[in-house]
Amino acid sequence: MKALKLFSHLLLTGIVALLFSCKKDDPQLTKTDLLTLKTWKLTSQKISGAEVVLGECILDDIHTFTKASVFTLDESSTKCDSNDDQILTGTWIFLEKETKIKILFSGFSLFDREIVELTPSTLRFKFSFNNSDFEQTFSH
Repeated sequence: MKALKLFSHLLLTGIVALLFSCKKDDPQLTKTDLLTLKTWKLTSQKISGAEVVLGECILDDIHTFTKASVFTLDESSTKCDSNDDQILTGTWIFLEKETKIKILFSGFSLFDREIVELTPSTLRFKFSFNNSDFEQTFSH
């Protein structure tokens, strides 16, 4: 009888401990959440597999995606061409089950970008332009 009481007590203690030790899963962030979490800055670019040295006037640009599908490119403090607009505004949309993104300026888009990686800290695109393959990596 003592053994049954001890077993019941241990079983109840184990169940209570198990219930209280389970933490709720963090909510999964959607691709929209990840894209719009913070602003992005280009950190590296490859053209046909070769790393490209980027100037400060490109590296300080701020890329912003909003949940309202607005995209802005802020030239920040250093412009490559003083005649460039300080801020370009357009729209963005996911394509092909959120595996690609299209950025439109005045309804015009040069190319669709394939999303290679999208995490809370990294955004990586691949695309082709003028017969060259590009890969761009962004971070916060």
